[in-house]
Amino acid sequence: MNPSQSRSTSKFVIIRSPIFLQQLSKILSHTPSNVIEAFFVWKAIQEYAPRIEDPKLKPLKQFQNKLGGRLTETSEERWKQCVRDVGQEVSWILSKFYIKQKFPAEAKDLGNQIIANVRNALVDLLQNAAWMTRYPTRNPNVLLARSLNIYYEHLNLGKPTQHDEFRMSPLTVTAWYTANHNEIGFPAAFLQPPVPFDPSVPSYLSYGALGSVIGHELTHGFDPSGSQYDYDGRLRNWWSNSTREAFAHKSNCFVYQYSNYTIPKSHGKYRVNGSLTLSENVVDAGGVHAAFWAWRRREERSFATLLRVLEYFTKDQLFIVSYGRFWCSNGDSEELYRKMLINAHAPEDVRLLGTMENSREFKQAFGCTESKPQSIGAQPWFSPAVRHRR
Repeated sequence: MNPSQSRSTSKFVIIRSPIFLQQLSKILSHTPSNVIEAFFVWKAIQEYAPRIEDPKLKPLKQFQNKLGGRLTETSEERWKQCVRDVGQEVSWILSKFYIKQKFPAEAKDLGNQIIANVRNALVDLLQNAAWMTRYPTRNPNVLLARSLNIYYEHLNLGKPTQHDEFRMSPLTVTAWYTANHNEIGFPAAFLQPPVPFDPSVPSYLSYGALGSVIGHELTHGFDPSGSQYDYDGRLRNWWSNSTREAFAHKSNCFVYQYSNYTIPKSHGKYRVNGSLTLSENVVDAGGVHAAFWAWRRREERSFATLLRVLEYFTKDQLFIVSYGRFWCSNGDSEELYRKMLINAHAPEDVRLLGTMENSREFKQAFGCTESKPQSIGAQPWFSPAVRHRR
């Protein structure tokens, strides 16, 4: 391609980590080629080591287990490795059989209903928020250009966004929000136990766990990052200056709050990074709040009965208990510390503690005194019109 042709077809490319690429370029330019080659060989060894039984790889596996918070001598059974690999390589074929067995139409209908209800509640919260002024096959041979072109012929670079394209297979156990597509996703594998997702389960349990996750993903569209993308997933500032300033002020309260949480470490304590985890903390708060009011509205139309063994609790309390149970976890302290250095999510217990500290619904349900009213005031999702609705 000649220079004039390059200029005429140039397009803007959104780079999420420009500083990283700049520094990487410097490193590569000063690194001997044999070192770079050794690095690629090492990454290939790391990738395929779990599939190879060889005594020489034992130290590597022990290291990976230690790094991942697992017992150093444990190894995954071969059949589990095979199932995982099949799920990764032919995930869409396997998904057809999985959905047929595990995801009936009634479950999908229930999921869509909860999503719609939580979305409507979140819209009301935003419309009444004082701070917001506007709401609107084989690997290619890299030495052959033709092989590379064939491999990447389905790449969507420079093409219109496909909004109806599913980003992950139904076998993926996660939920997500994608800013540049302005979409949320909940694969079938995520909508399985221990998530209380079943038409026979009382709504306060489903909304407390699944509803809060749905609210979490929806609220990502209004966090410090997601708010920079418009309704069509385009990078565009659609907030007014006063809205962004007000939200930034409230966000600072979240940074301060979560930066004061600590987790135990083998040699003392480690403080949570409130700035790194800001977006996730903000949407945790918005998600559970929207889910609670979505459930309350549903409760007015369809009364859910209390389970016999849980009659000691009120329905409001069981909503909170279901939310808390969803975040139960157990892990190695060193692995937790490693994750905290790079993970945009706070540790599970901190996520629960921080969200409940900001939750008026939690305090009212369990009769707690608001010992820290300033944290409630920092909540961007409260609005009088919705908060007192019954």
